[in-house]
Amino acid sequence: MKKKALNPLVYLFLFIAVDQAIKIVLWYKFPQLVNLNQGILFGCVTNIYLVGILLIIGSSILGYLIYRSKQIDIALILILSGAISNIVDRFVYKGVIDYIHISFWSDFNLADIYIVVGVIIYIYKLLFISRYKQSD
Repeated sequence: MKKKALNPLVYLFLFIAVDQAIKIVLWYKFPQLVNLNQGILFGCVTNIYLVGILLIIGSSILGYLIYRSKQIDIALILILSGAISNIVDRFVYKGVIDYIHISFWSDFNLADIYIVVGVIIYIYKLLFISRYKQSD
């Protein structure tokens, strides 16, 4: 019997819920541990209009790629989950809540990790997996 995969939206909402739950607890219970980042790309871009345009375009493209995909693409789901979770922060808190602090890097959060890991998986698949499928 073939195992049925969960709907990609289940994964999307699960990833978003985990990140948002962490942010809510830290924002209200441990505010000294969070940093409100009003920029994107590790705080480098702070123009609010440019941020909005980039987020809308990027999320739309990712949503379309997930919709068009014939199978669940965890890389795209991770990227879109991170983007949507950070967009939620922008509407609720007027910036993104960052709570992971590493001395030699900008502050970040779980949604940022989703995005970075998703991009790494996606690039890996583009470079290596698709090449093997074409040679078959």
